[in-house]
Amino acid sequence: MIENFSTSKHLRDVVDYLQTVDNDFYITEENKRVVVNTVSLFKRLLKQSSAVRVSKEKDIDGVILIWKSIGNNVPRYYIKISSADKRVADKLLTAILWNEFIPLHVKIKKDSSLLSLFKNKGFVFQGDRGKEVLLTLNNTFRKKYVNNQHYNKDSSLTE
Repeated sequence: MIENFSTSKHLRDVVDYLQTVDNDFYITEENKRVVVNTVSLFKRLLKQSSAVRVSKEKDIDGVILIWKSIGNNVPRYYIKISSADKRVADKLLTAILWNEFIPLHVKIKKDSSLLSLFKNKGFVFQGDRGKEVLLTLNNTFRKKYVNNQHYNKDSSLTE
């Protein structure tokens, strides 16, 4: 089940999960990658993030969020995801894409099992970053119409 993240309900479980998985869940500070695997680092990441969701069956088996990065005074929004498997990643990514209407980016390893998932969801190649690729999704087109009706996220469906 996908749930909105709650600090009081999920913080310790998410950090425990991140400590047990081998993933690329990191933040960049002073041009260095810092793996997020402690409460303090996760809280720091949360301050720079939005749309935090967790997947929880029996225990936490995945987390996804949108991390705001600013480079050259230009904000970019990156998806950060860690999941137990591709099925969980698909559920988490779908939850984000149906609720967020901003251009999104993801840096992902070329040999990642999730690369095809992102491509199938509409992300396109933007550049090669050594062992990684940069993919983007211009998700703003959904802002105008949902189910062939004009959409206003702040109210309800209108004509």
